Amino acid sequence: MGRELLAAAAVAYQSVTRFVLGINLRAAGVLLGVQLVLVAALWGFSVDDAWIVSRVASHGARGLAFDFNVGQPSDAVTPLGFAQLVATVGRWFAYTQPLQLFAVARSLGVAAELLSFVVIGLAVRERRFLVLLALGLSSWPSALWAGAGLETPIVGLLISLGCAGGGKRPAVASLCLGWASAWRPELAPYCLALFAMVVGPVRGSWRFARLLGVLALPHVVVAAARYALYGSCVPLSFVAKAPDFPSGVRYVLLCLVWGGLVAGVLLMPGAYRRGAIGWALLIQLLALLGCGGDWMPGLRLCAPIYPSLVWGVTRTAAVRPAQLRWQWVVFALMPVMPVYLLSVQGQDLRSVVQRRLHLLKHAAPALKGATTVAAVDVGWVGLAFPGRVLDLGGVTDPRLARIPWGHTHRRLGPGLFSDRNVDGWVIRAGDRLYVPGQPLAEINPVYGTDARLLARSSNLGLRGVAIVPLLGTTGQYVIARRAEH
Repeated sequence: MGRELLAAAAVAYQSVTRFVLGINLRAAGVLLGVQLVLVAALWGFSVDDAWIVSRVASHGARGLAFDFNVGQPSDAVTPLGFAQLVATVGRWFAYTQPLQLFAVARSLGVAAELLSFVVIGLAVRERRFLVLLALGLSSWPSALWAGAGLETPIVGLLISLGCAGGGKRPAVASLCLGWASAWRPELAPYCLALFAMVVGPVRGSWRFARLLGVLALPHVVVAAARYALYGSCVPLSFVAKAPDFPSGVRYVLLCLVWGGLVAGVLLMPGAYRRGAIGWALLIQLLALLGCGGDWMPGLRLCAPIYPSLVWGVTRTAAVRPAQLRWQWVVFALMPVMPVYLLSVQGQDLRSVVQRRLHLLKHAAPALKGATTVAAVDVGWVGLAFPGRVLDLGGVTDPRLARIPWGHTHRRLGPGLFSDRNVDGWVIRAGDRLYVPGQPLAEINPVYGTDARLLARSSNLGLRGVAIVPLLGTTGQYVIARRAEH
């Protein structure tokens, strides 16, 4: 009996030893430390879409439908299920208000972002401190979007789990990559390329086919749920924010200039050998050309892939020791543009949430008592005004989403305001020349949608009653109400 216990203990010790030796605590620690610094340095960034999620989640947390406007079903958030996740976590803390749930979404994002780099760090073999430091600093978009309050970091975590677990748990890896691309459809080509890298070596055509089915399963589930709820298999944002090729070209160029790790991967010696990460990144950049990106700041469309790029670069660098000198040049150049960008724009990025809170504080009194408020930037307006919001951009309104010319230049007529009983309108102006009381036609609007309506503003029966400066810019928001207000 004693010998059996000793033998079992020896086997257990060997198993634990193999597990410990198989993880890289040094890489995980360095990457985690760098990301903590970057997240702290960039905390305060967000986008208007995040407050759309917060409003939808708030309605659901209070027992209503998960809709932007109560009683108006729409796929207001592309990753179907994210608002439900935020509301569920919020209920654990008895949080039901939009700003409370915004804080929950930000916390979930930070946890997912940090965990994604820990997962990758544990899985890679790279141990050189300077290399890990360069890779971490070059991954600034992931840190920027960690606290934005959107699904981006969770998608990044799913991709990281797919990369790290592909060799030992191919089914789990396939499922993670599938869910990541189901939530962010523009990542489907990239996730498919990663699937080929981590699961492709699996032997047996039947087993590979099953894993491919696991990869596709989340897409089927999300599409079926979306069709059952909203009558369409594609996200509403795909219709509301139609792809724009020139914007896609501009977005890819920005990724190459400011992306740090993106440009580094493309220059890395050996990045285009068989099964290397360079091919997956090229596929992602081609996908960005097709889906545009003029409305997505901070390289949002690339932010989820940065942990997996770290994983791919370390794999590439590890097998090319003969070209180590060139690799050091690439590693040295990776953080240069990101560090410059953050030093120049860091303060502006950190001030976004504070600027939005300023808008809420000063716009809410002017909107009080309205029946329906129209706006293009409906995220912060939806928190300043709890009633019905007419989304002129169509991002939360299926009927308006089908009107052509994009979500900021939609062709809308003044009859829409009377049809929807609009008695409030929030207009973004490019300067601060307009003074309340002047004709609305005096406003210099930022968005083409507002410009078309302002051209016939005399038919709307609205007048400017308040202005709210948009801090950090030369513009302001003008609030118009029905003349009898």
